[in-house]
Amino acid sequence: QQWFSAWGSSQWYPIATSLSSHSVRMVVRPTISGNAVRVRIENTAGRNGVAFSAAYIGQVQSGATLIPRSNTPLTFGGSPRLTLAAGEGVYKITRPGRFVALDERLVEDCRTRFPDRSHPLVIHDMAASNGITSLELLERMQPDRPAMVHASDYFDRLYLVTPSGSNWTVTIDATGRPLQMSNHRFVVSAYRQEPLRYALNRLVQSWARSKILPAAVEIFRCHASSPGSTDAVRSVRLFHRRCLAAADRPDSRFTVSRHDACTPNPFACDIVRVMNFLTRGHLPLARLSEAIRLACHQLRPGGVLLLGRTIDEEDGRIRATAFVRQGDGLAVAWTMNDGYEETETALQTSLAGVPA
Repeated sequence: QQWFSAWGSSQWYPIATSLSSHSVRMVVRPTISGNAVRVRIENTAGRNGVAFSAAYIGQVQSGATLIPRSNTPLTFGGSPRLTLAAGEGVYKITRPGRFVALDERLVEDCRTRFPDRSHPLVIHDMAASNGITSLELLERMQPDRPAMVHASDYFDRLYLVTPSGSNWTVTIDATGRPLQMSNHRFVVSAYRQEPLRYALNRLVQSWARSKILPAAVEIFRCHASSPGSTDAVRSVRLFHRRCLAAADRPDSRFTVSRHDACTPNPFACDIVRVMNFLTRGHLPLARLSEAIRLACHQLRPGGVLLLGRTIDEEDGRIRATAFVRQGDGLAVAWTMNDGYEETETALQTSLAGVPA
């Protein structure tokens, strides 16, 4: 069975009054058909917790009328009730267990490659999305030997800005770049022109860019220069809550941070893993070699650089190659499923002058 995303604009604009013992209805118009549905409810933009005593999904007949006998109760972990804390929910979703086979191969390799088990392995998982696969790697590594895993991604948090008197929310990244503008009916890009075939979206985008975006950007600038000066800005962490909880433990061997994978690796490491980023789909060939070189900064001699991408999200198959740092270059240690597609580029990348 294969799942596809079908979504509608969330009801995440601020509600002036609190709701209690009320029903909230949301109409979603999926653009793909199927024989089953899964529903994800989040409170990412909420300033307070929210509790649902029950939730249902049904097919609209017309107006507020549902097709008879289509209204079906939802369950969450087997319970009809759902409670979400303020801000609970993530923008980036990574399927748990995504790199099981890769993790197992890496653990096996480390037994012989790094025989000194008194030395904790230091691993940097770059471009780690919400970090859940990084935490899973640590959990698989620790029963075998001590390890420390650092998960990083360019997007570690976003900011939701709601101009006063507006039901629009502008999403802005940590660098101050506006990403999208949304209300309860529309979600439009803040930086990329909407396609011509979506004429209404283009009109809405043009209006929002002129009427909403300037105010939101100015509010964010004020917040950046004086954090806490306005309640119109909400910060949302993008790492999975399990990862944040693990990183907050006093004795944790797991950390998270914002890091651009196209800048030098800041950690002295035994292993650097970069999945689903150092590809021609993300970077032109001219930048790919330099990005590989930067990933090797402070990778110890004999250390492992693991590069690859997911072939099939559904069954978890990946293509990957483990390279070993030798002298001023890289050598192939092992591969999975035909290996990293840019292996030749990696082998031709000179590490002369790159600190170890």
